[in-house]
Amino acid sequence: MLLLASKELPRVKPYNGLVILEDGTIATKDFAGSRPGNVLEKSEQMPSHLVVLEPDSLEMLDEIELSEPSIARISSVANDIYVAGDRTLMRVRFRGKLELDSEFLPLYKTTESQGSAWDVVVGDSSAWFLDNGDDSYRYNGTLIGVGTLSSEVRLFRVDLVSGQVTSGRISDLSKGVVANPPLVDFERRIAVGYDSGNGIVTAFDFDDLGNMTQRWSRSQNHGGHMVYLRDEGLVVSDDYDLERNIAQMVILEIESGDEVVRVDTGSPVQSVLFPAVGFNHDLYLCTFSTISRIAFCD
Repeated sequence: MLLLASKELPRVKPYNGLVILEDGTIATKDFAGSRPGNVLEKSEQMPSHLVVLEPDSLEMLDEIELSEPSIARISSVANDIYVAGDRTLMRVRFRGKLELDSEFLPLYKTTESQGSAWDVVVGDSSAWFLDNGDDSYRYNGTLIGVGTLSSEVRLFRVDLVSGQVTSGRISDLSKGVVANPPLVDFERRIAVGYDSGNGIVTAFDFDDLGNMTQRWSRSQNHGGHMVYLRDEGLVVSDDYDLERNIAQMVILEIESGDEVVRVDTGSPVQSVLFPAVGFNHDLYLCTFSTISRIAFCD
């Protein structure tokens, strides 16, 4: 492996968001939340720092301090970058320079009992995300039961034109926690969210205005990023068997929530990471201990 370029970023912190913009520029952002061994009070969190890099040399083209701390990974459409802060959804435009869109700061956090949002899914002129991500640093081999917040996890939708915010509750349970984004099928108009702390997965139908109606809900200890097999209408999710201490991959029908297949992955810890689609009807699931390949057989 040949090193082509290296760049020391401005802050001595993890940079947990990384996207390639339409012009090839790389954008990344630092992580503002608590980490194991480095627990921060809200008052200690700094506003996050966003930078853009030239893709070949990694020369820093511009940088900007955002208006809020952010624990979420970043998302982008063309050369617009979306960052979920601890209160609002921020949009930063890159046109040779980074500029925060001060006219687009839709507020999703309306009570102090809510936690900060995680990653944003963008499509069909809307942005979708789950809140209550602050306690994800308490992961101890699983996210089950690690939440401390008094509010329930909510799935949010923000209209990228009007800034209108709508939401739906994953369940009525408090002490929820997430560490990943929801899954949204813009054609079927179904969005799937979850609460990893309480082991609930819930799907919603949504209309043109983003109003949500619960479609189905099931008990399942999902913690990682979901993969969507759109043509088949299947959701690749995970489950953690607490009795056997084993992570499982579970495929669900998005329309009904019915389980199609379940298989052990061999991992003794719960996945809170991103799986990947393989090249021959297979999937790769990564946890902090194990990489598992799951193949589809006729």
